[in-house]
Amino acid sequence: MTRASTPRAVYIERRRYKLAATQRIGEGGEAEVYGLTQELALKLFKPPTHPDFELTPPQQTAARARLEEHQRKLPELLRARALPPSIIGPTALATTRGGRRVLGYAMRRVHGCEPLMRLADPKARRAQGLPRARAAVTALQLLHDAVTAVHDRGWVLGDFNDLNVLVGPPAAPAVHLIDVDSFQLPGYPCALFTERFLDPLRCDSAGPFAPRRPPSRDSDWYAFAIMVMRCTALVGPYGGVHRPRDPKARIPNSLRPLRRVTVFDPAVRYPRPAVPYQHLPDELLHALAQRFVEDRRGVFPRALLEQLRWTRCDACGAEHARPSCPACTARGAAIKRETSALRGTVLATTVARTRGPLARVEGHDCSEPGPRWLSDEAGALRREDGHVVVRGRLDPRAACRLERDATLIGLGGQLIRFAKDGARERIAVDCVDGRPAFDARAGALYWAHGGLLYRRGLLGPQRVGAVLAGQTRLWVGPRFVFGFYRAGALTLGFIHPLRAGPSALRDGISLPPLRGRLLAADCVFTREHVWLLSACEQRGVIHRRCDVLSEGGDLRASAQSGAGDEAPPWLTAIGGRCSAGEQVFAPTDDGVVRLERRGDRVIQTRSFPDTAPFVDAATQLVTTRAGLFAAKGRVITRLELRP
Repeated sequence: MTRASTPRAVYIERRRYKLAATQRIGEGGEAEVYGLTQELALKLFKPPTHPDFELTPPQQTAARARLEEHQRKLPELLRARALPPSIIGPTALATTRGGRRVLGYAMRRVHGCEPLMRLADPKARRAQGLPRARAAVTALQLLHDAVTAVHDRGWVLGDFNDLNVLVGPPAAPAVHLIDVDSFQLPGYPCALFTERFLDPLRCDSAGPFAPRRPPSRDSDWYAFAIMVMRCTALVGPYGGVHRPRDPKARIPNSLRPLRRVTVFDPAVRYPRPAVPYQHLPDELLHALAQRFVEDRRGVFPRALLEQLRWTRCDACGAEHARPSCPACTARGAAIKRETSALRGTVLATTVARTRGPLARVEGHDCSEPGPRWLSDEAGALRREDGHVVVRGRLDPRAACRLERDATLIGLGGQLIRFAKDGARERIAVDCVDGRPAFDARAGALYWAHGGLLYRRGLLGPQRVGAVLAGQTRLWVGPRFVFGFYRAGALTLGFIHPLRAGPSALRDGISLPPLRGRLLAADCVFTREHVWLLSACEQRGVIHRRCDVLSEGGDLRASAQSGAGDEAPPWLTAIGGRCSAGEQVFAPTDDGVVRLERRGDRVIQTRSFPDTAPFVDAATQLVTTRAGLFAAKGRVITRLELRP
């Protein structure tokens, strides 16, 4: 084991707690979070010697200063009793033996929550529809109350972003503010910031886009306004791409906040997966424009959230929050039901149109000519042949996989296999970042539970090998299973051929390190390789990367974007890709693009702009023996890409 993954002891109220990597339930740029009990969590700050700070003296200096400040600040936070339930503050200090030095703090542990950031995910919104949109409005109202409560104590949130806000499930709406240690208290200025939520009024207009003035209540409400826009329009104020007529006048995304070049600017191409801002009420749009264009500050009007009502147009199916559908004429519009359309080099054929959101679409190795799908409609989950899998709506935290004669639905620590004949099989699985750790494909089902990897056999579960409990992500490909977990500063992978015995598990594969908080990860299997795509947040910056690995676990190629880099469109969204042979197809707002490995690089080798009317960055692409299919909203379209 490495130094970072070796169990470490801390003392909380004179009780000794021995920590192991299997207890880690979260990680950020400055600290790691461990689950001590079902009710108690521990936030442990990374020391200057942490591997994340190797060869970076400025980060080591910042870590040292942070720990020194917390020797005084955390005891003061601990004395701030009677905090509202929305604030997850310290309940006790975590120290060295004898309490001589503060290492972190214990706090109340919450379950069944997800970061507010996920409520702004276009793909999740499409899969959940109106319930997801309405849940976001409720969460924003509760968050408004929580921000007000913080300000009433004379505090400022400071580094306020949608990753340090946890939202409870729709059945039990709640909002929790975490990372209280970074709050700005009198005498303790907040030096942390997240670029996506940084108030430009805190910066010098000449740049760079970095704070020169301390955070304030106004900057907190500015960040809140960004969250309102992201959770309603599914895009931030500076999303999209600036494309003026004169290419020389183009402003890089990193400088657009300083110039106030927002998505409302006619020279900015609005992202297609987002909700058109014309679908929001005029009053809300006016309030957002005042803040992002005219530099208005102050408390965000809560009444605008109370008046926000999402509905679905009966005529065209568009979801909006206006008195009448902005996408229809005065008499309403009939649903467009074309069966095929030829656009340039692309023949697009509509093969399915469901009455509810598509929760899951699969293809690739299906023996059927078309894809399989699961739709959430009329109070029931239905398969492509029309049979009802189960009554009720799909929980937004659930994960689904589709077999020919069965449907797999995982939620929390349980996986249920719904057979077409009505039989049900329940399997206990680990939960990683709120998602069940399992995958299935071509009749092969694998899952992680209690530090072990299992697969479904003819006579019951079969043990495949040891993995890291509560930390393992896995994907099943046509020939082998790939997965990974993080142990301290290391990212370790494993591979298991589908037709091999348990002893064939190859683990301990060293992968490129994933620094900071892992936001998303996905895999695409080609004929001989696995493409691992990931997005991590570290010190307010989102880093995206794509790594191509051989079946033996060797790194063959990679592509990445980091601080100051603008990710290529195909790397911006993590999911939605599919493969054919050794080629990978990715959806973008400009249509489908083809990716290939060339030497040690991943490059875009061709684009298909004529697919743009049928595809955007949140579209799911799948392949079957009948070709390429695109699932978007409630429609599945077959795309024939002609030379």
